[in-house]
Amino acid sequence: MDIREMHYLIKLRMDKVDSLHYDNFLSYEIDAYLNRSQIQLLNTRYNINNIYKKGFEGNQKRIEDLKHLLEHEILQPEIIDNVSYRYNLDNLESKYFIHISSQVLATKGSCKINISTDITEHDDIYQVLKDDNYKPSFEWMVVPFVFRKNYMYGYSDVDFSLGGLEIDYLRYPRNMYFGDYEDFNGNLLIQQNSELPEHLQYELIDLTVLNIKIDIESPTTKESNDLLTIIE
Repeated sequence: MDIREMHYLIKLRMDKVDSLHYDNFLSYEIDAYLNRSQIQLLNTRYNINNIYKKGFEGNQKRIEDLKHLLEHEILQPEIIDNVSYRYNLDNLESKYFIHISSQVLATKGSCKINISTDITEHDDIYQVLKDDNYKPSFEWMVVPFVFRKNYMYGYSDVDFSLGGLEIDYLRYPRNMYFGDYEDFNGNLLIQQNSELPEHLQYELIDLTVLNIKIDIESPTTKESNDLLTIIE
């Protein structure tokens, strides 16, 4: 459906709840709620830290749902020292949103291999680097990586080095605009529809309506539970 249909359904849902509260909602306000709710929905469903503790890559339906947001690129490292490498996610062509999978080129002498990154919790990395079972190893194809701000840090040992990081990731979806108002710089915004598949658009509408209701009224336990149900 296009953005105008989404606005219509949102207004219809809000009017059924309480037309006095929601009659004066303008297009840019609904767009703001839609865009906020879109990130909330995707973060909860597809981020590796979601409540299912299941990564995006392991669920074929998730891949099909958002395959048009999938990007594949290679990042070159900034060498910090002889065992530490930093990869700037801001250097990706599209705005990075969620990590899916990655592998790094490891070189030892004349031998080069691609090794899948071992994503490690930030608090655990220093212990991992000392642990014989998990520390970097070319032979065992173990390369710990950690996320810090807008960077991925990779760790080798003195026997091998790291090169290009091949990364599959989800980019941020484009913001949606109804297309009848100007931005902060006075430019008229053109209509931009949702990039989500239609079944997720309906979930997005549900979540948007609930977020509006929660912001306008005092949230109750039931509303909070409804929110969790929608985004699970």
